[in-house]
Amino acid sequence: MRFLAVTGGHRVDRDAFTAMLAGICAERGWVFQHAVQPAAQDWLGPEHRGVFDAVLCYDLPGLALRRGTAPRPVPPAPFVARRLSELLDAGQGFVFLHHALAGWPAWPGWAEVLGGRYHYAPASLRGRDWPDSGFRYARYTARICAADHPVCAGVGDFELSDELYCCPVFSSDVVPLLRADAPPGAFRETYHEVLGTERNGPAWEHPAASDLIGWAKSAGRSPVVYLQPGDGPDTLGHPAYRRLVANALEWVSSAAAHEWASRHRTQVTLPLSVVWERNQVMDLQLTGRKALVTGASRGIGRAIAVELAREGCDLALCARGAEPLEALAKELGGTVYTQAVDVSDEQAVAGFVDAAAEQLSGLDVVVSNVSAGGLKGPDQWRLSFEADLMAFVRMVEAAVPHLERSDAAAIVAIGTTSAFDTLPPTSANSYAALKAAVLEHASGLGHALARKGIRVNTVSPGPIDFPGGAWDKLHEGRPEFYEGIRARIPIGRLGHAEEVARAVTFLASPAASFCTAVNLVVDGGFTSRVQF
Repeated sequence: MRFLAVTGGHRVDRDAFTAMLAGICAERGWVFQHAVQPAAQDWLGPEHRGVFDAVLCYDLPGLALRRGTAPRPVPPAPFVARRLSELLDAGQGFVFLHHALAGWPAWPGWAEVLGGRYHYAPASLRGRDWPDSGFRYARYTARICAADHPVCAGVGDFELSDELYCCPVFSSDVVPLLRADAPPGAFRETYHEVLGTERNGPAWEHPAASDLIGWAKSAGRSPVVYLQPGDGPDTLGHPAYRRLVANALEWVSSAAAHEWASRHRTQVTLPLSVVWERNQVMDLQLTGRKALVTGASRGIGRAIAVELAREGCDLALCARGAEPLEALAKELGGTVYTQAVDVSDEQAVAGFVDAAAEQLSGLDVVVSNVSAGGLKGPDQWRLSFEADLMAFVRMVEAAVPHLERSDAAAIVAIGTTSAFDTLPPTSANSYAALKAAVLEHASGLGHALARKGIRVNTVSPGPIDFPGGAWDKLHEGRPEFYEGIRARIPIGRLGHAEEVARAVTFLASPAASFCTAVNLVVDGGFTSRVQF
């Protein structure tokens, strides 16, 4: 096996680290190559997938650290973030050690890749404000909590003296491998330790530290392992720790790990600075426009909200749950009004539309995205009727009085190719039938409201894969069916939510001022009919 070892951004005992790697390679007949940040980024792109069987990261990218000055996050350059994201989606195995948990602090999605974050300064993560993280040195027992996992093979509980962290760990999203059985002790806060100053004001407080110090997870389609120990030469030379690291490298490079990660695929979220990187060729003229989006907490609806924000819109967002909307609003910044709404409730819909218009001082764009999906059961028709069709009808009725005051009013409804294509995955169900009704009604509205200066269009996605969505679940539960559909798409893959969002954003914009009663199909060529 050949692996890449990456350092840089944080002090390391290079002799001890390379001695550990040389020892592992001598035992297992492997070879390694060493690269230092930021030059190491040249190797971390999709074109190098397969050059190395695994990547071992003992680095701390994206943070300017200097004793006596405040830690300064440095966002990844757009091309760096995109290449890392594409490499993870291509299935490159990664092992992260120790301080790598603090990497790329200006990129929230990187914390999702690793399964947690060590904060050198107070920051927001997953919609919550966190203080700077804490650390302490202790003699403790590292206890194996997944003896049957390949990473833990041949390793029993062992004692070591190392650094422990007090920081956010996404314990519900990872496979636990290693826990710290440590005596009680106080953590020291990181920010003032780096500054070399005493804290003024209230004492430092942090939620209780997790005892989880090693885990496995997926990121994109890549298997990932994180091991928190690794502070210095004693740990790097410990036989049990070396075996853990070697096992982790072997596992993330294995076919079994890649198959597992593919079944548990997650989406690598790019930094908003990358998402918002403006296309200088076309101005969609959406800056300052007021846009309302339903079902905005996840999937296509969330991607639409992000894209509209990128184009400079003020937003009003709704979904059933308030918490994901609040987290999204915090991530987007700017003017974002959120409200938890059940769109099958007529009065709730009307109230939300009026409140949105009041909060934003008007409405220019309305996007009806909510759907009951492919529900099964005795209530599927009633639920689809209310959530897919009547929610759209009521949304339009409530919004028209506000849209009439706009000089560039637009309504976009989300349809589906299942509304006009009877081949699989379409079946005789309420979802396809009610979405067909949405397309028909939107076409009629496109003609009826044109004289009022309101354009109405639809976007019909084909198979769109996003974490937690229907196709993501099919990929795990019915992989043969998933692959059969993928094989029928000429582009060779399923679509992404962001690709639908860009189509919606164009039709919602003044740049599409001569488009109304249009159904724009976004399916990678999946349907074969000619668009007349």
